[in-house]
Amino acid sequence: MKRKFQYVLYLILILPLIHACSGGSNQVSGIVAEAQYQSGDCQPKTKLINVRNENTSEPQRIRGVYFELGTNNDNTYKINKVMVGENEFDAEASMVEEIIIPAGGVMSIQATYDPTANTNSGQFNTSYVDIFLNGPKLGIIQVRLKGEASGCTGSTPQGNAHVFNVSNLSVSILHSSQPGGKLDVDADVTGTFKFTEDSGAATILKADFPKITLHIPPDIDAPIHDLPVVLDDNSVTGTFASSDLEFDPFPLVAAGAVHVTGKLTTKHLTFTNTNASFDETGASLSSDGKTMKLVFASKLDDPNLSQFAGGIVGFVMELTAP
Repeated sequence: MKRKFQYVLYLILILPLIHACSGGSNQVSGIVAEAQYQSGDCQPKTKLINVRNENTSEPQRIRGVYFELGTNNDNTYKINKVMVGENEFDAEASMVEEIIIPAGGVMSIQATYDPTANTNSGQFNTSYVDIFLNGPKLGIIQVRLKGEASGCTGSTPQGNAHVFNVSNLSVSILHSSQPGGKLDVDADVTGTFKFTEDSGAATILKADFPKITLHIPPDIDAPIHDLPVVLDDNSVTGTFASSDLEFDPFPLVAAGAVHVTGKLTTKHLTFTNTNASFDETGASLSSDGKTMKLVFASKLDDPNLSQFAGGIVGFVMELTAP
């Protein structure tokens, strides 16, 4: 379905073979390093993680550097870039592809820990960076990231808070390759939708966006079919005027891997891309403050979802006050 999924599928298929080989010196796997982060002020902390090519006669090809699927669902960590000598490779959606480590050389991975809540004593925010080796060494090695955070106050934006339950959510991937031009995606929703408005400005914190899990249909070729979706920033700011709510841009990330940035609004929204179009209408906050309908659309051009390139992901979210 996407290249990152293909890498994970490769891991699922190849690791049993790697462990079954007793003399395969070119086949490797396992955790090779650990980076520990401490954020006493709940601010982003960045580290460099070095991986050396111990082979002094041959370069090592790296197919990709990315997060192990399912270990960074809250987007607590980000891969910023990878460096080899004077060459820098900027990450796209926390992923870097096609790197060569020269013989005896070092690859440095710059990764940032950006917590939003304190960790309990003895507990950590833990994620794994996968490094896909593609010759002469083969397999996937990992770097474990462990973060501790304190000093997160969880401060609430100033203004009037509006809290809603999500009474209905309809999610679709629109693409000309799909029957009828649309793939409906089932979704589970927990938690509430909350925004705070102050003098026409509206703010949503990551913790105030409901927890959404998308269920990819079983006939789609993917080794994982349940994708948690969270806000891709710690907070976003929009407008609230004449009972209409709007955020543009509005960034989301699925499974810590697929990043989309679109528009969220209660107004009419028309959106087009190369292979799809979206046309839906929301509903302003009702006069009694009890209901609201939001529509969202974003281009689906994430390089990890090549099969839907030129498409659109959109949803209609109906809200009801408790």
